[in-house]
Amino acid sequence: MFKKFVSVMLAGLMLFSFAAVALAEGEDDVISVADEAVVREVAGTSSDVSMDKEDVKQLVEKLKEVAGEYKDYHKTLPQEKKTEIKDTLKDDILKLRELRQEARTLREGIKQKRDEIKSLWPEAKKNEELKDDVKAIKIELKNLHDATVKLRITKLNLRMEFFQELIDGKVGDAEQTLQNIIHYKTLINANLKAADELLQKAVNLLQ
Repeated sequence: MFKKFVSVMLAGLMLFSFAAVALAEGEDDVISVADEAVVREVAGTSSDVSMDKEDVKQLVEKLKEVAGEYKDYHKTLPQEKKTEIKDTLKDDILKLRELRQEARTLREGIKQKRDEIKSLWPEAKKNEELKDDVKAIKIELKNLHDATVKLRITKLNLRMEFFQELIDGKVGDAEQTLQNIIHYKTLINANLKAADELLQKAVNLLQ
């Protein structure tokens, strides 16, 4: 049962972070962020069990829509305005990419520990004395998952706000919103790290 819970838990956790988009030479940073939102798979967020799946799908579709609108809007801008937007946001976008790389590294560690738990569980489950400890870890993982879902949904809404502010020409507001996105991404990464540590605790327990 614990193995099944961990597998389900990780399936959600591993989808909480957006996949990074590599910049082609000369590509605009903001457009790459919009591209990533447009091509994002709905399944990535529909795993969030705290919300109705249709509600989540609609949320992601709205994000894709507003990101697409920004891409169209961006094409109409004079080059000097494109440069202004890029220069204003480039440091924050770089920070966001660094956080995504950190998340990928954390997810790799989580996957490794998940595999270890799978291999250890058949023998470890015979030990009745482990039940209370396993239950405690289960509860911690569940609480962590619920908290991360809330952060994830907030970040999705902020991403929509970010693109809408750019469309409205509010570059300063968009910069602040991007910094808020970074804040929530940092919190999500902290939860990924906490999950990694909990799973290491489980590995140590089952060995």
